[in-house]
Amino acid sequence: MTNSCEIGMSRDRITRMERVCAAAERVGEIPLSPSPQWCDHVCGAVAAGMRNAAAMAITGVIDNAGRVIEAELFGVSTNDGPGSAAAHELRAGLRGVRSLGVRVDGRWPIVLMLDGPAPLGTTLAGRCVGRDAAPTRCAALALWNVGQRQLAVALRGGEPGEAAEMLWVLMPRIARRAATALGTRVLRRRLWLSPLEERVMLMLAMGYDVPGIAAKLSRSKHTIHDHVKSLHRKMGINTRAELVARALGRLPAVLREHEASPERAISEVDEDDQRDSAGAPLVD
Repeated sequence: MTNSCEIGMSRDRITRMERVCAAAERVGEIPLSPSPQWCDHVCGAVAAGMRNAAAMAITGVIDNAGRVIEAELFGVSTNDGPGSAAAHELRAGLRGVRSLGVRVDGRWPIVLMLDGPAPLGTTLAGRCVGRDAAPTRCAALALWNVGQRQLAVALRGGEPGEAAEMLWVLMPRIARRAATALGTRVLRRRLWLSPLEERVMLMLAMGYDVPGIAAKLSRSKHTIHDHVKSLHRKMGINTRAELVARALGRLPAVLREHEASPERAISEVDEDDQRDSAGAPLVD
């Protein structure tokens, strides 16, 4: 086996690269559907690549001065876990964020190292993470343009410079998943998928039909049928095939910007259900 020193890389550097690869795998698992927990998935993936790391994320409309004009989603990942008191406290604080704490100066995208003190309160860069966190800025902050919205991720922890490196590597792929999952426009509450709708969409992509999903989730076929129709309506999609393509990231999310004909969407769902009843195979 080739020694790491022989190829000019230290063991620490290889370990750091392994953590980046692990985080990249987690990014590939971020759902491609408009879930209210989407930013939580982002934070979990980014923080997974570093030791003792915590991450925060917001999506919305952010101007060149770094001011949050319209917030859309919030996400948190801490060492204590998503259900911890620290995570709940931090999530509540994110709802009061009014700026990034830094100027953007018209550059998209940006990744900044943040190693100086910053005031707490209404800035993303100034949020404390954890009960014993010092009142300092996060290690790095990334801001990416995704259509009408911007995606801001703040990350702290790890070795010097590791947070900025992690964001530079991961953010382009995260931004592509954001464009596919969320579309180009800031979404209204009525367009977010419920947890059950998101699960139904994933199971359709895995090859399940409506009766199979109903059996797996212990729900009636009528209930699952209603959820599929809701997915068509919320995502502006007309056919079951298009829905599966969206779940797999094979169909541009821009289709959501055009209102689908409700009559056509319902007709397509009914036709698909008739084919399901005819004995389409299930996937276990």
